[in-house]
Amino acid sequence: MSLNMLTSEVLKRDISTGTRVPGIGGYDVEDSGNGPRFLVRRGGADGTMLSQSTISRLSSEADENNMVTGSLNLLVKYIPTEVITLYVATLSATPALQEVFPRVQTGDIYWGFTIITPLLLFLVYVNKRATAGLTPVPTAQEWPWWKLFAATVAFMVWALAVPGNPYVSGDTAAVLAALGAVFISMILNLLEPVFEGR
Repeated sequence: MSLNMLTSEVLKRDISTGTRVPGIGGYDVEDSGNGPRFLVRRGGADGTMLSQSTISRLSSEADENNMVTGSLNLLVKYIPTEVITLYVATLSATPALQEVFPRVQTGDIYWGFTIITPLLLFLVYVNKRATAGLTPVPTAQEWPWWKLFAATVAFMVWALAVPGNPYVSGDTAAVLAALGAVFISMILNLLEPVFEGR
């Protein structure tokens, strides 16, 4: 699953429990006389007002309609597809990189992307919070710690199943790495309710 989908899950939780900050993310709060307060999206059509619950419901329905369901979704939930794509492209370009930076090895690339994975997930999360009108950086206890950890572990294992990786070579080892990646994805899904109580 992409970092986009992982952060969307956390954002749904944040929107339902948090309060939007006026002026952040293009939302302004307006009173409609004696009735409830509404969120008005700046830059949209004049007179278009949606309540916060309507915005949350529409966002939820759109995400559910776009999500792939079933067991395949569970197997790929924590794989940071954007990072894996960049990793594969960088591995392919290793000979060209080594002409410019002779000391760069495939192991350096692997560990570099291992570090980039949680950072990128957090940046996507902060961006989505700001766009949704929430404070961009939440308190440390509200950070998506489990998703940061799970996406990093999933990357580390799935990256070993990619041809040209620094640690696994040979057909048998590649098959075992791919099976290990599927196994780890299943384990991460089973552990999610334990570590992500909210």
